[in-house]
Amino acid sequence: MGLKEIVNLCADMTLLEMERSVQRLQVGLMTAAIKRLLWSLVGNVLTSKMVNRDGFASVLKKIWRVNKGVEIECVTNNVFMFQFRSATN
Repeated sequence: MGLKEIVNLCADMTLLEMERSVQRLQVGLMTAAIKRLLWSLVGNVLTSKMVNRDGFASVLKKIWRVNKGVEIECVTNNVFMFQFRSATN
């Protein structure tokens, strides 16, 4: 798909009236989101080979010895997000 086609597709996009209003997050939701980001890391495994996600997660959990847990999610090729359940070990 070329640039011209993309521009034409974007020009045809419109919002419905009900989609125009801005919704504010509740304070509790915003606080929870900020807390979640404070306990998150993003890491890139620097190798040309694809990493086995399950094996990688298992090894890191053992090495880091995180008592309260960490969730490891594959974002894209060899890029992972680490979400810790607590700020302390």
